[in-house]
Amino acid sequence: MTQVKKVGLMHLILAGAIVVAMLGWGTYASLSTYPNDPSTTVNAALQAVHSEVQILGFNIVPGSEGRYTVFFQTTVPASSTPGSYGSSENAAFGPVLWTTPNSTFSEYQVVYVVFIVEYSIVTNSGAVGPQIYYNGPQGNLAASAFMSTSVSPSSGISILKAPSPGNYTLHLSNTNNQNANFTGTVSFGPSIVTYSRPYLYYGLITIGLAGAFTCTAAYVSWKKYQSTKTRTEGRHDP
Repeated sequence: MTQVKKVGLMHLILAGAIVVAMLGWGTYASLSTYPNDPSTTVNAALQAVHSEVQILGFNIVPGSEGRYTVFFQTTVPASSTPGSYGSSENAAFGPVLWTTPNSTFSEYQVVYVVFIVEYSIVTNSGAVGPQIYYNGPQGNLAASAFMSTSVSPSSGISILKAPSPGNYTLHLSNTNNQNANFTGTVSFGPSIVTYSRPYLYYGLITIGLAGAFTCTAAYVSWKKYQSTKTRTEGRHDP
C-alpha cells in the first residue's frame, strides 16, 4: 500500500469516527429528558401536586384496612368539587377531572398520583408494619407501575402513574397483628409532571451536521477517486 493510500485510509477512518461520535451525542441529546431519573421525577411530582388532601391521625385496628383513593372522572358535575369524603380509614379524593396530558415536539406530560404516608405502631412493640399495596382501574399495580422512596422505616412516598381515568388507591392493611394499631397521617393528590427535552434542538443540529459532514466527505472521496482513476487511465493510454 502506497503512502498516499495509507493517508487516505487514515482520513477515512478519522472521518468515520467523527461521524459516529456526532451521531451518538446527537441521538442522546435529542432523546434526553428532564426529569431524567426516579429521584428527580419524585421531586417534580411532589412540587406539582395540586388540591392535596391530608388525613390526620388515622387509626387502623387489627383485622382492618385503610384505603385512600384518588378518583379521576372524564366529566365532573359543576356542583362537585374535589375533596375528602368517607371515614378517615376509607377516604377518597375526588372527583378529579381527567384531561389528556399535553404533548409537543419538545416536551410531554405524565399524570401521577402522589401518596405520602407516615405511621407508628401502637400497643405492641413486636408488631410488623402494615402491608402496603396499590390498585389502579385495572386492579392491583405491579411494583414497576410506581416509584417509591422511603424517608424512614415508618414513612414513605409513592408516585403512581395514572394513564387513564378511574380509581387509584393506596391500601394499608393491618391483618398480621393481634393487638397493634397503626396510627399516622397520609397525604394524597393528583400531579402532572412535564418532561422536557432541553437539548433536543442541539441534538438535531448535531445530527444534521453529521449528515452534512458525511455527504461532504463522501463527495471529496469520490472526487479523489475519479482524479486517481483518470491519472491511472492516462498512464496506460498508448
